[in-house]
Amino acid sequence: MEYVRKILPYTPYALLSLLVMGPLLLPGFVLSMDMVFTPVLRMPDHVDNTWLFYAALHVLNGVLPADFIQKVLLLIVLLLSGIGAHRFLRVLRPNGEKYFAVASYIGSALYMVNPFVYDRFMAGQYGVLLGYSLLPWFAMSLRKFVREPGWKSLTPMICWAVGMSIVSIHSLGWVAVLALCATAMYLRNRQHFWSIMKFGVLGVIIFAIVGAYWLLPALVGQGRIANSLNTFSDAERQAFATVDT
Repeated sequence: MEYVRKILPYTPYALLSLLVMGPLLLPGFVLSMDMVFTPVLRMPDHVDNTWLFYAALHVLNGVLPADFIQKVLLLIVLLLSGIGAHRFLRVLRPNGEKYFAVASYIGSALYMVNPFVYDRFMAGQYGVLLGYSLLPWFAMSLRKFVREPGWKSLTPMICWAVGMSIVSIHSLGWVAVLALCATAMYLRNRQHFWSIMKFGVLGVIIFAIVGAYWLLPALVGQGRIANSLNTFSDAERQAFATVDT
């Protein structure tokens, strides 16, 4: 009964996930641009930040059909987004707010299903969506770290950051922005600020060691990430530039 009470608040997100997926849960592959899944998920033939992720998919494909894995990934994106946002909002709950429970469900549902998520789904960018779904979980660990800097709070924060880097390199931008903003809040408290900085630098070093398998090749100009950066020209900058329409 205790277990049921713990998971009961999250059932709306499970129902919403099933509603969003709908016919996509039927047998067969979801064909959506960048989400290219085949009956056999091979080992990645290049080393970049996603190598561990695709290697894990290859191992799973040894016991599970590829189309089943694909649908589970999409469900995980939705569930992690909704539940993560819900838990984060509950942590931020203001004192005496009468309608906060309703507001937290509405806010979490909007984080879970919104134009950004729809656009990434249609483009098949499940890696970006996985990074997005882990963001509230990282934010919770970051909040605890800046409030109580130390090894106990640093470890889970680094784990979430590493997880985000493995599924999507783009999500490291979100990690950096949140970390800088959270740290800046304590600039006036010099002792606390330097404690955050001390453990933060250690965290960056640990992150670099764990991600050395893709960071080192990128730094020396080798591998897929370095090749992508080298081929990024003025044409691409113009194509992705923010312009007034």
